[in-house]
Amino acid sequence: MKNFVLFLSIISVGLISSCGNDDDTEDIINEIIFDGTTLVGENGIAVDIGDSETHYEFNFAISDGDINYVASSESFQFSTSASFYFLFGAASLGTDQFKTGTFQFKSVIDAVPDDNFFFSTTFKEGGNSPTLSVTDGTITISGSSPNYTIQFDLTLTGGRSLTGAFVGTFEVK
Repeated sequence: MKNFVLFLSIISVGLISSCGNDDDTEDIINEIIFDGTTLVGENGIAVDIGDSETHYEFNFAISDGDINYVASSESFQFSTSASFYFLFGAASLGTDQFKTGTFQFKSVIDAVPDDNFFFSTTFKEGGNSPTLSVTDGTITISGSSPNYTIQFDLTLTGGRSLTGAFVGTFEVK
């Protein structure tokens, strides 16, 4: 009987110790790295543009200060007093609603792909620094409105890099 109790005890310890999170995933932190400088996004706006012929579009803006969306039929415009901002348009395949997933960079002049893509991306740090555009990269959007996690690994004009994530609640327009 003692051997049976010992056997059950060993099995119980094994089950308890294996019930934890065995995933090798790290917690995603709200941290943006621009050429080695760490920035923290505090605010986000997501603008529901709606459907095109093949995709559903959202525009996103992230910054470390207040962001004010300016409605315009021409383009995605906003004003901010933040020390940095990052904005981009994302198009998910299908026209019924915006779907999260992985988005590859496509310039506006490219043919519309049969997949998710992002476009019209700009990043600016500091008042006198130039506005940079994305030349290549991937953005992954997860969660659901208004709580999104946006992870990115991007190459900007001049070979500069923008990596990291924004985790937060977006003001949806």
